[in-house]
Amino acid sequence: MMKSLNAGLVVRTPHGRLLYVNDRVLEWVGYAAEELDGQDFRMLVPPELRDATTAELEDILGGDERARIGIIRRRDGRTIPIVSCPHVLRTDDGAQAVVNLLFDIGELNTAKRIGGGPPDGLAANLERIAAELQTISLYSGAAGPPALLRNHPELEQLSVREREILVELVSGKRVPAIAKDLFISPHTVRNHLKSMYRKFGLSSQAELIEYVRGLSER
Repeated sequence: MMKSLNAGLVVRTPHGRLLYVNDRVLEWVGYAAEELDGQDFRMLVPPELRDATTAELEDILGGDERARIGIIRRRDGRTIPIVSCPHVLRTDDGAQAVVNLLFDIGELNTAKRIGGGPPDGLAANLERIAAELQTISLYSGAAGPPALLRNHPELEQLSVREREILVELVSGKRVPAIAKDLFISPHTVRNHLKSMYRKFGLSSQAELIEYVRGLSER
């Protein structure tokens, strides 16, 4: 059941060694399970945040189990903004582990709650975090476009592949680099760009970039 969970799940020792990650996390970071087994969990964090992450682990072990905004670092160096909900598991013999349930912020922002009643405390916190991130335009990577822009209503007509290309394009990458990152040919990238031009009534990459950047101001 844990392997099919539509959220990230990480289990680590109090010293930060990885004990378990589910398939969702492996999909995000691009590593195989055996490459992460027993490794320091800080390998999944941008270098500049590793000291802060160590201090945060100490806070969690001390009882601070509030939800947190964080960043996961992919194998290729790109990053994914997440919400992390930690919990410390303790056994009668004194053994303990830290379990983190991770939510992709982009998916969190578009998720629909089941039922019409008021959300519980956790759901309310997650919705508040998503709203705050929308306001400050959190970036997925140092030079990338706002992660939440991928879910803008005016982009719903785009295919999954077109959205991937669009994110790369607005990040400042050229067609050859986009093709390499997505493991497709430059010709295929250009065909997808032409499709987006038609959908938005545009005629160039520059116009497409300007149009998409303008969406974050609406």
